[in-house]
Amino acid sequence: MRFERTFATSGLAAIAIPALIVMIPLNAIAQSIEGQGTLSLQGRPDREIVRASITTDAENRTEMAFLLSDGNTIRFTGRYQGQTDSTQLGVTAIRLTHSGNADASGIVRVTYVEGSISKIEGEGLLDSQAFRFSFNRVVATRSNGVGNNTLGRGILQIQDRFPLAITYASVLTYTDSRTEITLQLSNGNIIRLSGESPEQAPNSLPNLLPVVLTQSGDANASGILNITYLEDRVQSISGRGSLDGQTFTLNYTLDTPSP
Repeated sequence: MRFERTFATSGLAAIAIPALIVMIPLNAIAQSIEGQGTLSLQGRPDREIVRASITTDAENRTEMAFLLSDGNTIRFTGRYQGQTDSTQLGVTAIRLTHSGNADASGIVRVTYVEGSISKIEGEGLLDSQAFRFSFNRVVATRSNGVGNNTLGRGILQIQDRFPLAITYASVLTYTDSRTEITLQLSNGNIIRLSGESPEQAPNSLPNLLPVVLTQSGDANASGILNITYLEDRVQSISGRGSLDGQTFTLNYTLDTPSP
């Protein structure tokens, strides 16, 4: 089972990009968001975007990573241009330079609301092929109306492989009980697990959410993950099961700030 995928197009080298959870120095806020969007590349079927992340360094070099619904990730690199128009507060522009090893050109516009990404849209050329994309933040909810992203630490052990360190987790449970868990590894790769959260029994713990796994990207998954909350904030994720026929165990806990 591979956790780093490629986005391949005719006439282009395959682009293998780890999805990144990143910081933007402009406002010191982690800018990695769940949402919905579409990537259109000339002569190809549209691809669905489910997650986006952006980082801009001190020299205004900007990297954007887009996670697609099939588990593939595509990345664009460019230069931060600043605010696009004095009448459009909260909208900044990025001029593209490349995508992995391929040439890229065009403009990406990023809209911020209260310091957080609200919308990303862009258009241009990717290795001489026209492309366009649009992505909007979607606020998913738990049963009490709260989504959850946490920085922490943990270990994912898949069968006899070397243990993988986890540095970030996101848990989203929708009103239809569908639950998505996103894990970022220390090497930059991202693993997505999906399942169902059964209706809690009357005697169940109020801060415990069990998730019955069904898939991981395009691969089959089974098992149960137990997610604990404190005041609606994820405290831990633990469990075991099978990923594409390989057994796994997972243990993750929220980082506790030092006093």
